[in-house]
Amino acid sequence: MAPGTTWSQSCTSGQGSGASHQTGRATYLGQVQLQVGGRSVTCAHVRWTRTTSGGQTGPSSDEYWFDLGTYLPVQRVWSLTQHTAGPGGVTVTYEEHGRWQLTSLQPRS
Repeated sequence: MAPGTTWSQSCTSGQGSGASHQTGRATYLGQVQLQVGGRSVTCAHVRWTRTTSGGQTGPSSDEYWFDLGTYLPVQRVWSLTQHTAGPGGVTVTYEEHGRWQLTSLQPRS
């Protein structure tokens, strides 16, 4: 796959008037080297950007780095903001931002 390759995604959760619909695009950003437990790992870098509509609204984005040897995720960075109509016309906003990265390629028991 060439860097810059994109594909679309969509999904629906819930039913009826409370259902939320998510649409977006993924982009392959290319190969990068990440250090994991003192080893250099060749990873595929992919970014997803999505918009939610319906019962909840708002943007979200995810970036993953997948080990090209095992296809397992090595690192993830994400951000999302979701707005939901609450009682009495109040809008409830939920935000989440995070990052994790493997510190070792060795499984633990």
